[in-house]
Amino acid sequence: MKDGKDGKGWMRRQAAQIVGLLPEDDDEALQLLEMARAMLIQTASPDAGNRDRNVIRLLSEGSAAKEAEND
Repeated sequence: MKDGKDGKGWMRRQAAQIVGLLPEDDDEALQLLEMARAMLIQTASPDAGNRDRNVIRLLSEGSAAKEAEND
């Protein structure tokens, strides 16, 4: 098996890529991961018909927050 005994090599490689993109500050990195987790849970809700709309709403909210920070 290419991914080792537990078969999770692919997941570890993906996690390493994500960690490489996180801010250096641990608190900021954890906040970012929690936001990503919340977005995933919200968009993966059982109400699959609204998934695209939920993603668009999340992106819109993020854009609005970023614009407010720049003002």
